[in-house]
Amino acid sequence: MGPDHPDLAQSLNNLAELYRTQGQFAQALSTIRRASSIYKERIVAGGTSDAAVQEASKNRSGFLLHLALLWQNPRKEAADKIADEAFQIVQLEQASGTASAIAKMAARFASGDDALAGLIKRKQDASERRTKAEAQLVAASSKPPQERKTAAEQGLRDESARTLQEIATIDAELTHRFPAYQELTRPEPLSVGQIRALLKPGEAMLVYALGKSSFLWVVKPDSAVFMPLKVDLRDVTAKVATIRAEMDFDNGGNAVNVSVRVLYDLYQSLFGPATSHLIGVKGMMIVPAGPLQSLPFGMLVASPPPVIASDADYRQVDWLAKQYAFSVLPSVSSIQAFRQFAKARSSQEPFAGFGDPLIGGAGSTTRGKRPKMDVATVFRNLTTTSNAQSSTPVAEIADVEAIRSAPRLPETADELRSMAKALKSDEKSLWLQENATETKIKQLDLSKYRTLAFATHGVMAGEIKGVGESGLILTPPRQGSIEDDGYLSVGEIARLKLNADWVVLSACNTAAADGTPGAEGLSGLAKAFFYAGARSLLVSHWPVASEATVPLTSSMLKEYGANPGQGKAEAHRKAMMALMATPDHPEYAHPIFWAPFVVVGEGGVGRH
Repeated sequence: MGPDHPDLAQSLNNLAELYRTQGQFAQALSTIRRASSIYKERIVAGGTSDAAVQEASKNRSGFLLHLALLWQNPRKEAADKIADEAFQIVQLEQASGTASAIAKMAARFASGDDALAGLIKRKQDASERRTKAEAQLVAASSKPPQERKTAAEQGLRDESARTLQEIATIDAELTHRFPAYQELTRPEPLSVGQIRALLKPGEAMLVYALGKSSFLWVVKPDSAVFMPLKVDLRDVTAKVATIRAEMDFDNGGNAVNVSVRVLYDLYQSLFGPATSHLIGVKGMMIVPAGPLQSLPFGMLVASPPPVIASDADYRQVDWLAKQYAFSVLPSVSSIQAFRQFAKARSSQEPFAGFGDPLIGGAGSTTRGKRPKMDVATVFRNLTTTSNAQSSTPVAEIADVEAIRSAPRLPETADELRSMAKALKSDEKSLWLQENATETKIKQLDLSKYRTLAFATHGVMAGEIKGVGESGLILTPPRQGSIEDDGYLSVGEIARLKLNADWVVLSACNTAAADGTPGAEGLSGLAKAFFYAGARSLLVSHWPVASEATVPLTSSMLKEYGANPGQGKAEAHRKAMMALMATPDHPEYAHPIFWAPFVVVGEGGVGRH
């Protein structure tokens, strides 16, 4: 197959595992380094393509084995060298579609040059040709000996080598002509030193890797620590699932009891080991992994919890949000993309809000909680259209009547008015009811707004794979079309042109997995808004309770508007604490009300 084929890398992974089982740890580390170098080259060469993400996914177990062997450090190499190598390996292991979307967004804004398009297309085509040639080579060389054709196999090897050289040539031209694009879109892992240089005093980045062996990195401006975690992935998954199941109301409309002891256990195993390295830290950037992508870290409990007899008792819990301002990064390298905008020109208008679509009746769910919606509902009577002459792919049109029957959310109008007031904007910045349409959103110049908010139903991809996309419910037209079916899908969101400092998605489950196999905990909605040009998102992990969301989001935006230098994550933290302490609403101390939202992206200290 040649020296850089993924099948060779897989064989090297297997050999490294064998050496490890035999106790030959130094030989195992040398072998796994060869395997990881092959995958690294392929991931970096793939750039922001889906192929690069697939390469990372295929070798996840190999990268985790590499980390375990580095921790053993059989050759007694320098600790800082081992920590830096491990830090770069975990970035390859965590390559994701969300990180890819951020890189694409950052590059588009950084360059602003349409001349990139031709080079990018050439690179994508070359990558596809290489993948195709390699697949054909595997098929050809797997035939019985009497059926194999040496010349044909060599031709496929040559084609793979030519395309790799073509990619290298294009990369060199991109580096020369568009250095900003190349820096942001080649998923070359960042070193510990590069990340430390991007952090400010009072900030830290925590990076997790969970598997057979689990690890944590704590990176600050002046130090970096690599440590193992004594956790069982299945146990962590089960505990997170327990907590997520408790973020709901019972039949009487009351929030169910939270297993605060479980949250304390999670704190002790996942966060506690880092605390001695976090003195002086206030802003915490989390790069989560696995089940941790489904739980806001501010909910972890930092000391033995009290007995909970009433909702008001939750105020006495030592929530981690009381100590740190959290933001979530989809990948380690995404901090580079976000911070590319530290000096970006501010958009002209402060706010635009869309919500209260004309759907359903006046009824609402218990306590104003927005119900979970699935694409199977929105696309229950699926219609499609395509252009055979231009080979345009099939486009799915949502069921307008299904959208029209979704429950009305009249309180979202008040929510958006509160946000507008907090940002010193007026009614002209709101598009409600008959104006909250897909057509209107596509017609507006959204790039001039610093903050955008969508307060409506969020629809998540569900169990029916391949039908419909995640999206947002808007006021539907009489008859649906490709241009407007009352449903702003992730594909349509990605094509919007934004220059938004912040996008607030006040809809249910906008941080949920998007339904694809192995999807990370940031939804297709989040990916799409990053690609369109958002630098920070406020997204929710579970269906939000509307009466608590209004004071939370408006207080947060007001706090940030009054003191942007504190960062979005700190403004969010203060809003959560204020909601938790609401005198006439002791139930707001329950985390179902104050904890659903997380800041994703640039939330750091002293940045705006």
